[in-house]
Amino acid sequence: MDWQEGDETGAHTVYGDVFTPYIVNCIENNNQKEIEKFFSYIEFLLSKNDSYTNEVVAFSVLESIEYLLKNNKKLQTILGEKTTEQLKEF
Repeated sequence: MDWQEGDETGAHTVYGDVFTPYIVNCIENNNQKEIEKFFSYIEFLLSKNDSYTNEVVAFSVLESIEYLLKNNKKLQTILGEKTTEQLKEF
């Protein structure tokens, strides 16, 4: 997220308008390899413990796909610890 040089809306736009729709598409089409990749990436981002990064992931990604994860036990088993913790806050 360092690339945005102080613009605190850039990452929200990219993650909310590009990354999240791609995640939804992969989940809806059961693209397991991609699903595992992006949840690993989300876990990596959350492990940085950066407040702005966590905000972007929480509000522009996880909050938008919570409805897909809430009742899907298969998806819940591949979520990392930090991702699961973040989802519990909604």
